Amino acid sequence: MLLVVLGLLLPLLVGAATAQVPLTVEWKAARLTVSAQGIALAQILREVARRTGIEVQGLEGLQQRVSVRFADLPLREGLDKLLAQLDYAILGDLSTEGGKRPARVVVSGRWPSPAVSVSNKAAEPEGEAASEEGVSSPEGIESEGNLMAEPDPEEQRAALQTYAREGNEEALRAALRDPDQAVQATAFDLLAERDSQWALSLLTEATKSEEPVTRLQALQLFEQSGRADESTTLTALREALADETVMVRQYAIQALATRGGADAFDSLRQSFLREADPAVKVMILERIAQQDEGLGLLQEAARDPDEAVRFAAALWLKQATPQRR
Repeated sequence: MLLVVLGLLLPLLVGAATAQVPLTVEWKAARLTVSAQGIALAQILREVARRTGIEVQGLEGLQQRVSVRFADLPLREGLDKLLAQLDYAILGDLSTEGGKRPARVVVSGRWPSPAVSVSNKAAEPEGEAASEEGVSSPEGIESEGNLMAEPDPEEQRAALQTYAREGNEEALRAALRDPDQAVQATAFDLLAERDSQWALSLLTEATKSEEPVTRLQALQLFEQSGRADESTTLTALREALADETVMVRQYAIQALATRGGADAFDSLRQSFLREADPAVKVMILERIAQQDEGLGLLQEAARDPDEAVRFAAALWLKQATPQRR
């Protein structure tokens, strides 16, 4: 009888012993292996930092749970996979060992998608793992929870055209909050055809929404539609620099740095001086580091109270050409 019981229990005991551990991080021979199932990215990165000796800043907002699996990658490649859909900067040499200053990873920004899965398996056959709509998916990264059929874009555009012909402004206004940027843009264009100033006022109102994603989407439409004049667009971007949500501030920083010009740079400098988040300050420095106007701000940042900001500024100052110094 005892043998029979043991025979029944043995498969269960073996299965329990071989069950997948929720989080495993290994660092051997300068190669990184990570395996995680539904673990907050911040927790994964903290364990990577503990194992490898690097420092990671900006983890506070990275509570999204992810599934990760890759093996025997160089540290830089492993970090690139983990942070592929985030804005981040790597300060220092990741290969530095032996008691020297450790490299730092400064993270800023979040995913707009609900969850991600990362692996270094071969790419899935076409049609098996589509990326979340509106999110760029680098190789090796795919969204979870996207098994529902996506709406047909042509049908959505046709419906919006019908709303416009019928004068259904309420439906068009609702479409301005659609998660699909193409739907938003079409709705905004149709509203602007009826009354451009009124459509811009609706967009301005959306930039002040209580929902961070709505503010971000409205800001993107504001800046990319080309319907607002330069002054109005700059005002919207400047106000977004003080947004309480990092991803909104991040977009405003990128947009202003891309536009360039004295007004945009002055806004970025003022934002840097009042910014409390070191990761965002580093991001601003990264955006202006290669611009002639940025030299003065880099020199100011070299005296910043935060060590990571000073370190970043010193790196970019070192890379500046003698003519710019």
